[in-house]
Amino acid sequence: MWLFFGVLAVSFWAMDNVISSVLVRCYEKNEITLSWIIGTLHIFFLSPVLVFFYWPKLIIDPYWIAIFFIVGAFTYLGWILFYYVLKHIDASVSNAAWAMLAIFVSIGGLIFFNETWSMLQIVGIVSSLSGVFILSYWHKHVSIRRTLFLLSALGFANAPYFLVQKAALLANVNIFAVFLYPFASTSIVAFLFPMFTKHRSAIFVRLTNLSFWYLFLCSLITVISATGFYFMAMSYSLGPASLVVMAENIQPFIVIFFAFIASRLFPAYAPRELLTAQSIQVKLVSFCVVFAGLALLAVG
Repeated sequence: MWLFFGVLAVSFWAMDNVISSVLVRCYEKNEITLSWIIGTLHIFFLSPVLVFFYWPKLIIDPYWIAIFFIVGAFTYLGWILFYYVLKHIDASVSNAAWAMLAIFVSIGGLIFFNETWSMLQIVGIVSSLSGVFILSYWHKHVSIRRTLFLLSALGFANAPYFLVQKAALLANVNIFAVFLYPFASTSIVAFLFPMFTKHRSAIFVRLTNLSFWYLFLCSLITVISATGFYFMAMSYSLGPASLVVMAENIQPFIVIFFAFIASRLFPAYAPRELLTAQSIQVKLVSFCVVFAGLALLAVG
């Protein structure tokens, strides 16, 4: 059953990637403004619903609430980087950042949780990095160095989120609190930060010029992203964490599928995704290499 929920979560996140790519390509070039809109929708429409249904499970040690809000502030950088990356890199290629994320999380496990690497896991790391390098080399309209930097930065920015979640789970914090508090704290930071910077004026300009489709897509991302987090929480609660992480790595393949469907149904509003026969072949080979490496990293 954990695999069913894991695949559902990844499918929802793949849809999130595709719709986000459409947003930054066709509607919104400012990452901070887009993050503010998404964060606001989370706070005022989604969070009350989640708290209403799960509030007994959200009563935890204030120490962990403070830690979750600190890591949420760091994860906000990941939001900004995510939308920036989608402006310059294909939606499916951006998913290679999650391979880098897995490696950074593994390094964090060595440092903070006294974990060790087996020879298979070292081979897995080399394989994953090789797959990311193949993607970066092929992605010629953005330089190899810049692509590798962006993918690595995006993975690194999200690593504390998962390391803190793991620490909380090891401390027997309720799994729904572990997933909901960081999610909510990132949204709050995304809402508050621009209000105290020069980006406030850009947000006010956007609010006076909100189109129906822009708001609809942002709302859709809000619901889809939260649904994905819910299903992933269910998957983690039912299955081994190492195998759940492995299931997450099919996301790039699903992104390519959704991007292909979107480009055929709505060519004028398709995500940023090169879908020639050669590009699909290169992406599939690269992701297979990455997936094999992450599988070794998870089970080695």
